[in-house]
Amino acid sequence: GNFWVATATQDESTKIVGIIGLQRRSESNGENGIKSLFLTTNPKKKQALEFYAALGYTKGDELMRFWENPQFFEVDKIVKQL
Repeated sequence: GNFWVATATQDESTKIVGIIGLQRRSESNGENGIKSLFLTTNPKKKQALEFYAALGYTKGDELMRFWENPQFFEVDKIVKQL
């Protein structure tokens, strides 16, 4: 996989403010081999959901669960069509 690193610069100082891991989920191709992106985030993180919406992502109906047995945590799936 690959990673995207989000940075913010203030007063000539740059900080990492976020990292997104990318994983191929399909062999179908779009521009640069990518048709859509999906992210997951904690449904309680309203600021994150608003941030992704401002970037053109939409919240899907699918609620994903990681570590099903035992159930560990749930995340919202947020998708952007490219």
